[in-house]
Amino acid sequence: MRGVTVSLEDVQRDLLELISCETVLCGHSLENDLRRLQMMHPTCVDTVLLYPHDKGPPYRTKLSSLTEKFLRRKIQQGSHDSVADARATMELALLKFVNGPKFGEPVGGGGSLFEYVRRAGKRCAMVDRVGVLEKLGASGVATRITTETDTDAVEKIAEQAGKPFGDSSENIPTGSDFVFGTLYGYYEHLQTSNSRWCKHSGSAFGALESVTAEAAFAAKEANVKKTREAKKSADADADADDEYDALEESVACDAALADLDTNVKKIWTSLPTGAMLILVTGVGNSPLVKTYQERKWKRAQGLGPWGGWTEEAEHELRKQADRARRGMVFAAVKGSDVGGEAVTPCAGEV
Repeated sequence: MRGVTVSLEDVQRDLLELISCETVLCGHSLENDLRRLQMMHPTCVDTVLLYPHDKGPPYRTKLSSLTEKFLRRKIQQGSHDSVADARATMELALLKFVNGPKFGEPVGGGGSLFEYVRRAGKRCAMVDRVGVLEKLGASGVATRITTETDTDAVEKIAEQAGKPFGDSSENIPTGSDFVFGTLYGYYEHLQTSNSRWCKHSGSAFGALESVTAEAAFAAKEANVKKTREAKKSADADADADDEYDALEESVACDAALADLDTNVKKIWTSLPTGAMLILVTGVGNSPLVKTYQERKWKRAQGLGPWGGWTEEAEHELRKQADRARRGMVFAAVKGSDVGGEAVTPCAGEV
């Protein structure tokens, strides 16, 4: 905003020359715009409310997603065009008015998976950390089990999955028909690995002006080189925490995946014959994507040792974001043969 002389009051005055009390304001997430403008308006049409998210509140569908789905065109590719955004918002509103109030509504009622399990007369157990249990386990969950580590979670998931549903003599439920749990080890590895990479690639200087940051980064690299040489020549006590080795990171990633494989195998082994195991990976390396997004903003402001934002950097950001959005689903039913091989495995990308 350097060199800008227009004040908020100037913007408010210009807008009020166009907007009367009877004017209908149409926008997407209008409350954000009005809050920034420090204005109130009585008559608004908001496409966030006209086209509710499949998961319900507080989730919201992005304007670009609605435009691509209902108007069959793409907007906001790399940058925002306010005219294109406004035109898309108006067209979406008119489309809703023409087709009626049910147009664009999510197909199906949605709702809690655990509640559906309960309504089907099945018992559900949830094995997870306290925050997740509070957020997702509101209803339908007969058994809530708190864990802090993956090792603990695997043991408790295996215990619940291996229990019989009811005692044959007294018909007392002891186990669960559906067990839900989360393993965090691999994602936590991605977070710490990304943190080490950020430290190595100058994130500590991200708040400095470009010239100052570049000098500080160069001094840091020289210090790291000096530390490495000192370690090679003698058993120096120098601190080498700033070192970053891509090969070591790759080995650590393989080890984290191996731990995940081991944990999944333990759960699979504990399952009774006929049970189905469903694995959902969720998002990919989102910590890395967040770092790239932060650096895009900083580089656009001339902060940090990385220089201006380039087309190559934008391409890399989009590539990493696309990879992170993809996930894998694997499902298998445990057979009765020796070794417990899956009889109907299937896998797919989401």
